[in-house]
Amino acid sequence: MLVAGKFVLIPYKDIKIIMSALLPIYKAATEEAALEELDQFERTWGQKYPLQPPESLLIN
Repeated sequence: MLVAGKFVLIPYKDIKIIMSALLPIYKAATEEAALEELDQFERTWGQKYPLQPPESLLIN
């Protein structure tokens, strides 16, 4: 899962863009609003940066 501060898999050139795209999720007033923003993030960035990393990248 993408979490602020965990940008290891994101190229440096995209970090600022991704951080600004995540900001509305963290600033949402309600859980429902945050989930809507998360859905928007997934539609915009999900193909390039999936919220769920591939199994091969997960540390057990």
